[in-house]
Amino acid sequence: MKSSASPTSPLIGSVLGLLLLSLNVIVSADSLASSYFSEVSTDDKEVYTNWVATHSSLYPRHTFMPSSSSNDDDDGTAIFWNINNDEDTIDFAIVVRSEGWVGFGLSEAGGMMGSDMALFSISNPDDIVDAYVVDDKSTP
Repeated sequence: MKSSASPTSPLIGSVLGLLLLSLNVIVSADSLASSYFSEVSTDDKEVYTNWVATHSSLYPRHTFMPSSSSNDDDDGTAIFWNINNDEDTIDFAIVVRSEGWVGFGLSEAGGMMGSDMALFSISNPDDIVDAYVVDDKSTP
């Protein structure tokens, strides 16, 4: 993804690119977000739907990004965000179906190289690792 951000804020350009791609989903999170992971049974999806019902007002923008490596429409990531102009921050909540780890990164160039990432492992649920990819793709 090409960015038009200034040299002092390269990450903002990447985030704006993501937000601009998703302007069509600035709707009530309860209505559309509850339909994400549509093939997952209601019981298996209960934790997610409860989270959406409780936290949707905190994350008014959202989108679902299907996995590029799967034909299953439920393989993907639900991304929720809120732009807080008063504090110059963006808050993210990421939801995926996973049994191992999840990584979420933003990059000015649109690839893994140079991305600023957050990593979460199910085996260590109390820690979120802040990482920056400098030289090669790898798993945590």
